[in-house]
Amino acid sequence: MSYSSEILNIVRSQIEDEDKIWVYQSNKTLTNEEVSAIQHQADNFTKQWTAHSKQLHAKAFVLFNLFLVLTVNEEEHQASGCSIDSSVAFVKSINQQFKIDLLQRNLVATVVDEQIELIPINNLGENISDASTLVFNNLITSGKEFKEKWITAIENSWHKRFFEAEHS
Repeated sequence: MSYSSEILNIVRSQIEDEDKIWVYQSNKTLTNEEVSAIQHQADNFTKQWTAHSKQLHAKAFVLFNLFLVLTVNEEEHQASGCSIDSSVAFVKSINQQFKIDLLQRNLVATVVDEQIELIPINNLGENISDASTLVFNNLITSGKEFKEKWITAIENSWHKRFFEAEHS
């Protein structure tokens, strides 16, 4: 699967620095048909997503045939525990429907020669030899972090400890 900063720049322009962000990574590359169907369902979900009966200003993006990104601009209404639970229920329904796992956290997406590769986190150091290799930090939580730190060198990421364990 190909990595394109052009796509990312379009998405970045639609996200505010203060937005709350959730990144879900699939355990396998999605087909274009799956991406289209998931994007459609995610758009429908965000249009009806509420917190305490108030509409959330939310958006969804399916990126690189691998990631589902949900955003909420919390200036008007903040996402609550119940609204977050409903988003997780939505993600679980996508998992079942498409036979994927967006909640698994043991695969790391890396960028090698403009291609995205999934590597088991415990094998990161065995498969990556350069600390400047780009990784996707799916633990980011804000629009600002999404823009600045979602894709970062392994040496600048929490993934560093898995890399260093093999290279120390």
